[in-house]
Amino acid sequence: MTYQRLKINRFVAIRNNRIMYDQLFHDGINVIRGEHSVGKSTLLDLIFYSLGGELKEKEWKSPLTQYEKVIIEVTIGTRTLTLSRQIETNNKKPYINVFEGNLDDALLNHNKWLPLGPSRSENKMSFSEFLFEALGWGQSITSEHNNLTMHQILRLLYLSQTSNSTNILRSEPHLDKESTRQAIGDFLLGLDDLSLYEIRQNIWKLRRSIEQKNSDIKSYRRLLNIDESTTIENIQENIKIIHDKLSLSILEKKDKLNEASPYMPNGFSEKIMNTSKNIAELTKDIKYLSEKEQYINSEITDCMLFSKSLQFRIKSLNESKNTFVVLGEMSFNYCPSCFSTISENENATTCKCSLCKSDLPKYSLEEKYTETLTELKYQQRQNQKTITSLNSNLLDTKEVLIIKQNELRNLEFILRDYSTSTNEREIIIEEYSKKLSLIEKNLEDAISSQETFLKIDNIIQEKKLEETELIKLEKEIELKEENSKERRFSVLNSISKYSKRLLELDIGSEESFKHATSLSDEINFSKDEWSLGGRVAFSDSSNVVKKSSLQIAMLKHAIKDPQCRLPNFMILDFECGDLNAPRSHRLQQNLLNTFTNDTNFQVIITSSKVCKELNNNTYGIGKYYDTNDYIFK
Repeated sequence: MTYQRLKINRFVAIRNNRIMYDQLFHDGINVIRGEHSVGKSTLLDLIFYSLGGELKEKEWKSPLTQYEKVIIEVTIGTRTLTLSRQIETNNKKPYINVFEGNLDDALLNHNKWLPLGPSRSENKMSFSEFLFEALGWGQSITSEHNNLTMHQILRLLYLSQTSNSTNILRSEPHLDKESTRQAIGDFLLGLDDLSLYEIRQNIWKLRRSIEQKNSDIKSYRRLLNIDESTTIENIQENIKIIHDKLSLSILEKKDKLNEASPYMPNGFSEKIMNTSKNIAELTKDIKYLSEKEQYINSEITDCMLFSKSLQFRIKSLNESKNTFVVLGEMSFNYCPSCFSTISENENATTCKCSLCKSDLPKYSLEEKYTETLTELKYQQRQNQKTITSLNSNLLDTKEVLIIKQNELRNLEFILRDYSTSTNEREIIIEEYSKKLSLIEKNLEDAISSQETFLKIDNIIQEKKLEETELIKLEKEIELKEENSKERRFSVLNSISKYSKRLLELDIGSEESFKHATSLSDEINFSKDEWSLGGRVAFSDSSNVVKKSSLQIAMLKHAIKDPQCRLPNFMILDFECGDLNAPRSHRLQQNLLNTFTNDTNFQVIITSSKVCKELNNNTYGIGKYYDTNDYIFK
């Protein structure tokens, strides 16, 4: 697939339904000129936002909170598109409306806009999907199965004022994963294989399918109450055993009916009497067990109430103890009833209450608190043991009660059969009807289990095929990634050479930059850093020159490399660091000289210290904005 370039043709900002900013952009270098704090960086933020970038609430600057929307006309390959986006400063992600055509036509055809949301769904394309397809990129997915978005792509295309000067990508205010940063760099520089996305998607689908099959297999095995060791032969053997049992029972029924008397068999009355006696005994046992269950429930209720009482007493005692510790023993000098002075008995040999003059115990109240609290906690433990024992007894009683109740129902059923039978044949028919019905039900369940087991077996076979395919795809990815190492080295080496040459063309403020091409370096997107001679950070201004040189180098390489997806487009805010005029001028001159012989690109820069070569209408976008002459009013 051929990758398309991106170019901005025109940008409009609207406030109170009036166009407050409207400028044309051109191929090559575009310079937004003006003094500090006139809105140059704000304009770049809006361009970033209009292309799908996201700005957090704290990143919006005044007076943009009073603007309604921005409209941008772009060219992608041979297509002209107009994009419109409402300004939302409260962390919302508004739709981006797309019109196929130029901005003037778009304003006259309000009903032909296509609204595209920030998130993809099965039924509707997201804005990122639309623009990816328009640029010829297809789609990309990270190693953690997340799709890249335009916001993430623009993090490498936009050197913003808020970016950390030691990082490669625009800073993210929330958690930023290494896999995402690596995917952005690899995708834009064409370091990934084009087929890797589809393979990763297939791997992700296979893993999901295998997980679902494992879940289905476990559910079916739980349903059948079998484990992994059970085979179809075990199921079929069980069916054969039940089938043989059914055949044998049918023969038994036939033989017994042939031998049966047309009269009641001997001892039939005795069977009825014994069954009735057993029913009476079971009824008595069930009554006793029911009363026992009721009694135990009552005891448990009493224990629970006692437990609550103990908890309250312990709580109250602790509160009383804490009060005593804080206030100490209370001594009365005046009677609280008549307010008379209370005299002290100096000759008393025992400890007296200051109010009622009764003898006080020799132990301290704190000891008494501890003793009482210990006793209450002991009672609490014993009560809990009693509750545990009662619960266990209750459970045993319920189990026995259920068994007895089932036995009673069976005996009542037998007695009913005996009572309605007039001879031995009828008894045999009744007996075997129930027996055969039960065996047939077991046979049906066994056959159904066989069908379910065959489903399990089919799922297992499908899962094995998917696991084989998964292993194959994982090996294919390993092979493709190994083959891409050669291209990775070539591309990063090319960018490294361009950027280090630019550093050597700096004004010489940084000693390390003077011989940059002799230094080893590493461009690492996952770590979001470019190390030079083992160093990542330099002085603030040197970091800006270093980062800008890397961005310029990536754009230069992209223009020459048809496998690179970077759309020959870059936004560079040269106000992102404290560059003095000579150093800023040199950086701008390096930018100009780098692209002297190139035409098929667009770079938008800002500067309050514009070099003379760029401070003109050929490169400038609009006028030079003086102090207090704001771009957005």
